[in-house]
Amino acid sequence: MIRAKLLPINYASQPSRCGFRAFTLIELLVVIAIIALLIAILLPSLRAARSLSRRTACQTNLRQLAITWQSYFDDYDGKFLKGVNQNVNYGGRQGLGEVAFGADPNNPVRKPLNCYLQLEDITTVGADVFQCPSDDGSTQAQPSHFLHYGTSYLMNIFVVGPNQVSINPFDPCGQTLFAASQQLRVSHGVSSGLGDTSRLILMGDWGWSNWMRAFDNVAIDWHDRSCSSNLAFFDGHVEFQTLTKGLYTTEDYVWLPFDDLARDCVSCQLEQDCP
Repeated sequence: MIRAKLLPINYASQPSRCGFRAFTLIELLVVIAIIALLIAILLPSLRAARSLSRRTACQTNLRQLAITWQSYFDDYDGKFLKGVNQNVNYGGRQGLGEVAFGADPNNPVRKPLNCYLQLEDITTVGADVFQCPSDDGSTQAQPSHFLHYGTSYLMNIFVVGPNQVSINPFDPCGQTLFAASQQLRVSHGVSSGLGDTSRLILMGDWGWSNWMRAFDNVAIDWHDRSCSSNLAFFDGHVEFQTLTKGLYTTEDYVWLPFDDLARDCVSCQLEQDCP
């Protein structure tokens, strides 16, 4: 019998069957550094895109609510909705944060605009049209204004709200704002003499009026841009608007629903720095 002689195999001399070699430590570190650099470049863009998407969703909600308000005003002969806390309790869910907004289930708060949206006027679920995706609350309300108050959107208090508005005595336009408050009481909130409705603010992201009012240091920033909010105007259109603190009448927007008093603000208002 002939026996074959087995020769030792030199593995180091054998060609690679896989056709590749492993990364060296330096190459691996270079790849990791490149990936980290790409992430650092892309993250701000991704964040901006996400913020824009949420802002657009907010605008869609506000546009639907602005159109719904037109139906309400038509049914009530152009009269504004007036009453204590109506600038908050006009619509949405029952607010869980305070009794005045519906936190007590034994004393619910009716939301008049809900019926125009096929919603129950007293509800603790749904009503998503009143929720801004960017609503992450503020020092005033947590975890969100939607859960605390029942809505993410605040009305123009001179259009929907109490019959008499509280005025800061140090406001340079205090006398004009007081006159507007008195006119609300006399007119009972009738939408007459409104002037340019394409500039008259109807409602907006919670905190829009804080950005605008003189000597108000509360800052509620949901969209990564100071002194800016989504606003719905009385004619139904919606804009992401930069507000100038201390200015109640500008080329872009008007706070007061009375055209003559809005014009009076031009001579008394004083521009202030955004907080």
